[in-house]
Amino acid sequence: RGASARRTLRKEDLLSSESTRLLRQHPTDPTPWFDQVNVFFKGGEKGKAADLLHDASLVFPAQPDLAFNHAFVRYELGEYATSVKVLEKLAGLGKWSRERKGKQDRKGNKDREKKKNSGDREEEEEEENKGDPSEKE
Repeated sequence: RGASARRTLRKEDLLSSESTRLLRQHPTDPTPWFDQVNVFFKGGEKGKAADLLHDASLVFPAQPDLAFNHAFVRYELGEYATSVKVLEKLAGLGKWSRERKGKQDRKGNKDREKKKNSGDREEEEEEENKGDPSEKE
């Protein structure tokens, strides 16, 4: 296969054409995304609304409203498992929280080890600085 097959996917490659347009026109504002979702949803195009909410949650991961609405629309479509996964991720439950907790635990262990090691060095330096009290006269 050629170089195009080895190309790394970017976030933009995963987005629909509607999402790409919104990203280009409103890269930092999720409001137009919500507006377009409402147009799709009220027009009976719940699948398009759900897909747009999915894309919006990739672009704006710190927007819990997007995730909640995404879960709601997936539920309306009868995609209960997907709805639950989105809500679990939003609430920090299930697989998502175990992954995050594991990362935090590993980081916490490294931090504690660093602190312990630096504490051991400080104690050694204090012992060296004390020396023999009879030598100080």
